[in-house]
Amino acid sequence: MVAWGDGTADYYHHIAEAVKIAFADREEWLTDPRVVEIPVQRLISKEYCNERRKLIDPERALDIAKVPPVFPIYTHMNASSPMVIPAISVRQTRTGRSRR
Repeated sequence: MVAWGDGTADYYHHIAEAVKIAFADREEWLTDPRVVEIPVQRLISKEYCNERRKLIDPERALDIAKVPPVFPIYTHMNASSPMVIPAISVRQTRTGRSRR
């Protein structure tokens, strides 16, 4: 980062690209850890960071929709949660009864 120079286009490009990848990872793993086993140690490992860093092209912006997933979606599921269910499908009313 020092070689790019603070506040340069290269500096901000790399930060923006790293943030895109981080948001893509967040999108994939933002869930209830009581339902889905989240591979925290893998996600915070240096090896994983190095893999994700390779996605940054110093010459081109990455399309966030094309950031590859960490793991295919089917690996998120376990025996207790065999299907993907939207996290927010039912709202609670003030009385505590649920409504759609």
